[in-house]
Amino acid sequence: MRFLNKYYRLFFLVSIVLLNSCTFYYKTSDVNESLFELVKSVNSNYQKVDNEFTKANREYAKLKSNNEEEPFLTAKKKMVSLEKDMLSIAKLKKNINDEYTEFKKYSKGKSKIASNSAEWSMIKQTKKNIQLLNKEISNEGEVLIKNMESLNNYLNENIVPLVKIYKISDYQERYIQTELNIKKLRSENLKLLNEHRLIYNEIEKTNENSKEMIVPLRNHLSNVSKKVKELELFEKNIEERMEKFNEKTNGKIEVYNTEPLWNEIEEDQNALKSKVNEIQKIQTDIKNEFSSFQQLAKTLNAE
Repeated sequence: MRFLNKYYRLFFLVSIVLLNSCTFYYKTSDVNESLFELVKSVNSNYQKVDNEFTKANREYAKLKSNNEEEPFLTAKKKMVSLEKDMLSIAKLKKNINDEYTEFKKYSKGKSKIASNSAEWSMIKQTKKNIQLLNKEISNEGEVLIKNMESLNNYLNENIVPLVKIYKISDYQERYIQTELNIKKLRSENLKLLNEHRLIYNEIEKTNENSKEMIVPLRNHLSNVSKKVKELELFEKNIEERMEKFNEKTNGKIEVYNTEPLWNEIEEDQNALKSKVNEIQKIQTDIKNEFSSFQQLAKTLNAE
């Protein structure tokens, strides 16, 4: 029995020595590959979500809407909430990247890390930290995606139906066409005015002894001349308005009806429409003057 007891005591002591002398190793390249792929995936996913958020934020910002009124107030609150979510995830992403950077530092120059080294506990802690951070960022990412879907649905249901987009070039074309129409009217009226002056000259020669009879004819021509001058002033006015419009919309391709600039453009268009109506009235007056001239000239010629 004493022999056996001595044997067992000796076996126990040898076992302790063997266990204490057993060393485990982490192959640094394997750990690096594992951590690198995880960090790469986190960065890639974050970038995709960040791009989508940036795009949505940029498109909403284009509206330049009054965020103090519904439904824009709610939309803006949702955007702000999403921005906070993004900042929180960005912080987690940074922490993961920092953990990986720290691993690269303490494992630099080491092909393997032994269980009896100072780096052993560090690498275990790094793996634990990254796993926890990855889980946390995954959970927050799922919430963020749901919130982004909620925002998109809200925008499509409540904002998009209210928003209209207008091309700046369309308004510029209206100014250009209005100016061209005035030029055309002036040219045609001047041509007709010259033709009627020739008629007047002929009638004046045949009525030298009764010039008072042709005074109304001269008045009609004088009125037409004044109206043509008015058209010239309108042409200059339209040109000035177009220059101001171009300055106001410089660099813009389109305008949203939700932004303040739209109100100014709408006022400009109403003013332009009013000017066009005035021009049409002047042209009607000119036609009436010519018509009256022709009727009177016919009567005088008949005499």
